[in-house]
Amino acid sequence: MSRSKLAELTADLEELRTVRKPAIASQINVARTRGGTDDNAETELAKQDLAFVEGKIRSLARLIGNAVIVDANPDDAESPDAVALWRTVTVERENGQQARYQITGSLEADPAQGRISHVSPIGKSLLGKRPGDVAEVQIPSGKTKLKILSIS
Repeated sequence: MSRSKLAELTADLEELRTVRKPAIASQINVARTRGGTDDNAETELAKQDLAFVEGKIRSLARLIGNAVIVDANPDDAESPDAVALWRTVTVERENGQQARYQITGSLEADPAQGRISHVSPIGKSLLGKRPGDVAEVQIPSGKTKLKILSIS
């Protein structure tokens, strides 16, 4: 993952640990004082929220603990005209429409924003290609071709 994604996940984890979890614990205490713990819907809801937050904390902590920072490959600097991780590529589809994609790690991918994973079918097919090359991609609706127009 990128350094910025790691920082974002670390900030999320910190907020869950220091803000959300204590707030939910406080809600549970307030709910208990209002009506005990038996058949108290407010307490049960807060307990469910706490369980969700604790699960999210464990998940984020595991993700951060196993994170590998992937910077731009120094070897890619020698080939600035080739599609590589963290680069943006403009392609032309078979129908003449153009699209721009930033090649990212899996966690940063957001196809609606033009960020595609390097392990996605399109991402994999574009890696290493240069302007003028044509990438053939297997997508759910069949095979398509993408002509690389530019890389930045």
